[in-house]
Amino acid sequence: MKKVLIPNFASIVAFASLFFVIACGDDNGTSPDSSETSFTVSSSGKKLSSSGSVSSSSEKRSSSSKALSSSSSAEFEYLTKSKKMKFTLKYYRQTVCSMDGKSKKNCNYDDGNPNVSFTIDFIQPGGSKTTFSTKESINKKWFEYDDLGEWEGELSFTTDVPALTSMIKVCPKVVDVDALFDDDVSSGDCFSKSNVGQLPNKEVVKQSDTRSGKYKLEWEWYLY
Repeated sequence: MKKVLIPNFASIVAFASLFFVIACGDDNGTSPDSSETSFTVSSSGKKLSSSGSVSSSSEKRSSSSKALSSSSSAEFEYLTKSKKMKFTLKYYRQTVCSMDGKSKKNCNYDDGNPNVSFTIDFIQPGGSKTTFSTKESINKKWFEYDDLGEWEGELSFTTDVPALTSMIKVCPKVVDVDALFDDDVSSGDCFSKSNVGQLPNKEVVKQSDTRSGKYKLEWEWYLY
């Protein structure tokens, strides 16, 4: 005959108490653990967001660095600050027998009465410009002679060159002054120098105009 073990009353009470403790532990302990996990994730999320901000800030710094690098490169193309220009007319010569086109028996190449003037545009990368004119800013007769065949010397002026100037365009004008009317004998050409931000101080830029066929004109300028 098999023996059947019947637990006594004390064992049953102890077992029931243990089961109750375990059950209560699951109900009361899981929520705080779950809550703590949720908080940690949220906090981690904030850190990630903060880390994301740092990354964004790094990207901004990187972008700023690129912009600065680009700006550093661009400053060689345009002036980062205003400068002065010293401009000097060096030479004029009449290159036709008669400035007014009339035929003459004796050709001395000196019947012209030249009035020479210059318009200078200081142009920024965006296209805006500041203009200087010898006629308006100095004198309408800054350079004017009667019956002049050839002249060599130095006739100078100084003017301001605005910051951000990237190109300087020089436009000469030569007018043969007559008693009845003036004859514009200019070539109509302008002479430009770009990337002036790359020019060292006092580096001389020499330019000349012979395209009209009636005169030769030479000048030079530098920035400082």
